[in-house]
Amino acid sequence: MAISRSPLSLPLFVAQDQDLFHKNGLTVKAVECLGGVKCLDLALEGKADVITCAEIPVVLNAFNRTDYSLIATFVSNKDDMRIVANTASHIHKPRDLIGKRLGVINKGTSQYYADLFLLFYQIDPASVTHVNLSAEELLPALEAGKVDAISVWEPLGEIALRENSRDYKRLEAPSIYAQTFNLVVMDAIKDQHREDIQKLLKSVKQAIDIIHQNPAYSKALLVHRLDLPLDVVNKVWRGFRYELSLRPSLLTTMRGQLNWAIDSGYATGPNKTPNLLDVVDPQPLKRFDPALEGLQKP
Repeated sequence: MAISRSPLSLPLFVAQDQDLFHKNGLTVKAVECLGGVKCLDLALEGKADVITCAEIPVVLNAFNRTDYSLIATFVSNKDDMRIVANTASHIHKPRDLIGKRLGVINKGTSQYYADLFLLFYQIDPASVTHVNLSAEELLPALEAGKVDAISVWEPLGEIALRENSRDYKRLEAPSIYAQTFNLVVMDAIKDQHREDIQKLLKSVKQAIDIIHQNPAYSKALLVHRLDLPLDVVNKVWRGFRYELSLRPSLLTTMRGQLNWAIDSGYATGPNKTPNLLDVVDPQPLKRFDPALEGLQKP
């Protein structure tokens, strides 16, 4: 299992810390990666069977291959993404980004949110120079002046603002994107190990119940696992909605991302118009608990 190193992955951290996988009959070897894009890359390279990631890497990789399935959402957040700018670059409001360098992770949530943000403020994304960075490079690039602003998720955005409160500024925006974090499974594992997938879902559901029952423990675990200050965890905590589900709104979001990818020129693989139901499979969650699954797959 490849787990993104993010508060979004908290249910998986709880499942590990409380030994829920083992208690439910699973042996899990976990590796952490910074960002869901890297986690999915590990799976597509044959180095992971199950990963955590946002929905957009699932969409973008579908242009090339569809041998993986998003089987459940375990958290959503309408306020997880940030545009953080260096005021030394004379950026104080969204339109000041025109002609500036914006650090993004290409083909990831970072770039998608950046374009949504710009379009919301009626700014042509082509008028802003997108600089492709890895997740590890975002904050150092802003600090070193290699970019003027970055599109980043929490807690990285809050950490940047906390450490450079005099120089950095968050460019405010309404809730224009509800990000989800999901369990994605390679199809070979999903098809050959159906009972293990049920044990996985049970472990995650139990972990989510623990999060709701004991938020103080859950916050302390994030502090420990991600080496975060408690005040940062407290500040971003209110945005997270931990819940095992598979809602119709997920497909609506993914269809919008599919259109964005096509318009942005990312439809370069053999699948020019992917069928999202080839990479979203509600059946495992439906078998686990029909009340949690709101999609219908033909």
